[in-house]
Amino acid sequence: MGDCTGYIARVADTVEGLQLDMAAELLAHAADLLADNRASSVQLLFLGDRMTEVLRDIVRIAHSRGARLPAPE
Repeated sequence: MGDCTGYIARVADTVEGLQLDMAAELLAHAADLLADNRASSVQLLFLGDRMTEVLRDIVRIAHSRGARLPAPE
């Protein structure tokens, strides 16, 4: 395993940062939509689909970053 400071690691960190930012924005949108009693079932289904995608990205990021941590002693 490399030192995680090379070009590919920096690109991965940038992409992960963007994914985390998008997840935060979607979470704020989800809170607004869920608070709106007029939200349609189509809107809520679409939101659920996007939340599933974002959660999949977040889990992948957590696993990736966790794999880079040193093993506990």
